[in-house]
Amino acid sequence: MTMMTAMGLNFTAQMAGALMGVTANSLDASADKSAAAKENDATAATVVPLRVVKKGRAVQADDLKRISGVGPKLEKMLKSMGVNSFAAIANWDDAEMRRIDEMLGLDNRVIRDNWAGQAKALLEG
Repeated sequence: MTMMTAMGLNFTAQMAGALMGVTANSLDASADKSAAAKENDATAATVVPLRVVKKGRAVQADDLKRISGVGPKLEKMLKSMGVNSFAAIANWDDAEMRRIDEMLGLDNRVIRDNWAGQAKALLEG
């Protein structure tokens, strides 16, 4: 074998080795991406969605100040809590009235003034 042939074979062997290395690295990267994708899929499957609020007809906001004991400030606080109508207040039971009273810091005014009863009367006309 001549020197050029030996060098050519050596160069060819080096190139083949380099090509094998590149291919192996590429396969490793693909495997890493595949594992990461599987992990992301597993994570996505375990995520619990937030409670979805269904949109319906818009509820007409009532003038809550018509309830004795509710002024502009309390009306604004109630509406910020999502209480916009007499119907919502009319459906409160004693436990809900106590809870709302405590949230608003009203020292039992919601029950004492019977907001639920007043709201029912306002709904009836």
